[in-house]
Amino acid sequence: MFNPLSLFANGEQGIIADFSGVVTPPSDKITSQPDLSGNGNSFSQGTVVRQPYEGGVPTLLADDDLVPNPRFSADADWVKGTGWTISGGVAAKTAGVASNLSASIDVDAGSTYMVFVNMTRTAGTVSVRFSGGTNVTGASSKNASASFTEILIAVSGNNTIEIVADAAYAGTISAVSVRLVTAMAFRGARFDGFDNLLNTSNVDLSSSRKMTIAMSIWKDAQVTFTSLSEVGQYTALSTAGSVRLRFEALDARDATGAQTTTPPAVEVPTGEAGSRTHTIIAEVDYTQPSVDDQFSIRMRGVTLASSTSGSVNEAPGLTNQPVSVAATNNALLDTRIIMHKFVLIDRLLTPVEKDAIGRWVNAHGCVAAALGDSTTAFNSIPGGLPSSTWTVPAFIAGMESGGANIARAGDRISDQLADWSALTGKQALQAVFVQIGLNDINTYVGNETKTAVEIIGDLQDLIDTVNADKPVGCKTYVCQLTPCRAWLEAGASGDVYQAWLDVNEAIAGVGANPITGVDARIGSYVAALNDGSGNLNPIYDHNNDGVHPSNEGRWIIASAWRAQLVVDGLVAEGS
Repeated sequence: MFNPLSLFANGEQGIIADFSGVVTPPSDKITSQPDLSGNGNSFSQGTVVRQPYEGGVPTLLADDDLVPNPRFSADADWVKGTGWTISGGVAAKTAGVASNLSASIDVDAGSTYMVFVNMTRTAGTVSVRFSGGTNVTGASSKNASASFTEILIAVSGNNTIEIVADAAYAGTISAVSVRLVTAMAFRGARFDGFDNLLNTSNVDLSSSRKMTIAMSIWKDAQVTFTSLSEVGQYTALSTAGSVRLRFEALDARDATGAQTTTPPAVEVPTGEAGSRTHTIIAEVDYTQPSVDDQFSIRMRGVTLASSTSGSVNEAPGLTNQPVSVAATNNALLDTRIIMHKFVLIDRLLTPVEKDAIGRWVNAHGCVAAALGDSTTAFNSIPGGLPSSTWTVPAFIAGMESGGANIARAGDRISDQLADWSALTGKQALQAVFVQIGLNDINTYVGNETKTAVEIIGDLQDLIDTVNADKPVGCKTYVCQLTPCRAWLEAGASGDVYQAWLDVNEAIAGVGANPITGVDARIGSYVAALNDGSGNLNPIYDHNNDGVHPSNEGRWIIASAWRAQLVVDGLVAEGS
């Protein structure tokens, strides 16, 4: 079994930090994290408000919803501030006065809760919090129509869930759910997106002009500009040997990045920056002549086209300076991640070593592709799910997708076939999830240009292509289509609901035309999301369009996907 300590056999300098061995559910703050490399470069944080929590991605939730009247079925249980009304299954607010919508709940101090909220918005912002005692507020205010999710850790005295609206807010809330997290995976150090920071004392990297950083993280898409790690004091003025590794849009720069005297910043492409697990290996080679050549980023075993800003480092090499996780000098780049494992070493690694360290930092996890449509992916439906909405892979702790999550809103089977064919890095995949076909039924059966049998044939062709392209040992999972009968039947001339039944029957491996060549068939979420008549249950409907699951609905889908990964030993049940 690979031990990262073996990389340091010749006296190399650096750090090995394993944040994954924490309690479940999490409750404690991290004051220090030992260095396992033998160099004594422990991470620490003495300021309480800057200490990250032990945390993880929820994998099991208690069945009971702690919110009374969570779907606003009656004008009861909720205390309505100025401008709030409850009618027709929603709580609505008019603009004019900052006010809250609140309900009593029973939460335990130190326990972790997942909060789901469905909202529409024409103006203003809202946030969610526990109140009573010290307020525990979600990481960001919401200023767009969305189904959003917060993970809150209750403190002593908390007894109320509040939707906090500013004076400008006008919109509706159709669902508020609070569920106890009973198990988490991808455990590690959870940075809150505000001021959490861990750093070392000086790490002596002065004897080298090369460095490798390997880490596994889960990143929340609600934060666009995210600093992952800094070596040295990255400031507006040049600091020899300093570098920042961050997620950022390719065309964006922080306030210091446009200055030619700025130390380099390595930017991971936007397409990699959604809510999901990432294994990242960054290489720094200051012997190279240009700033772009001095850095490379590898994810899913593939070297990416990252971007850099700042000037070439012409110093003799790295220096004797601190290393941090999160941003030290730029509030715009504060970090909202879970850091699982972190390794820094003052040399480049061989290909074999990079493969080994990539597997170690993402231990108990797997690399998977996700093929699908707007029921699993980011989408921009009217009234919209913004980029802050979690994709289905985002809820699957230990599963790394990154750019291999090619599901796209509006896609049909042929679109996903083209995207799969163009996907690079397939040889790193350990699993492929395929959940696609609703738009084919809606379009082709709806206007009677294709039959259900033809759509099943198209899906079989996609499965066959995946199987031909994937590496040996990679699992293929075909997933049933979510219920949406009324949405399919609106304006359709063909029998779209029967086609939906036929396609799902084929995915289940039964009927006249079963899908073949798959390692597992996943569909337990269909009954959970169904209202009993073939429609998406309104309690899991993001904006009452009958087809797009809310985050709570997506969590149900993700739980079924993850359960299959556990069965196949690709992720660990509780890690």
